Amino acid sequence: MCNEDLVDSLKEVISGLITHTDELRMKFNEVEESNREGNLDGEELRELNRTIHLLEIDSAAFEKILGE
Repeated sequence: MCNEDLVDSLKEVISGLITHTDELRMKFNEVEESNREGNLDGEELRELNRTIHLLEIDSAAFEKILGE
């Protein structure tokens, strides 16, 4: 009963989610360090926001695949 296209779509979205989650953790660590040093600027916050946006895209892809 497993739809091969569905499985392929899920694999693709999961791969992106893993990559984006790793990137979010790295960006957060960079922002946290900059904040500790007193060097937090708008560019770092924009990069963190961009990474969060990628996770939102991944979530939307799951919703689409699952038909929600």
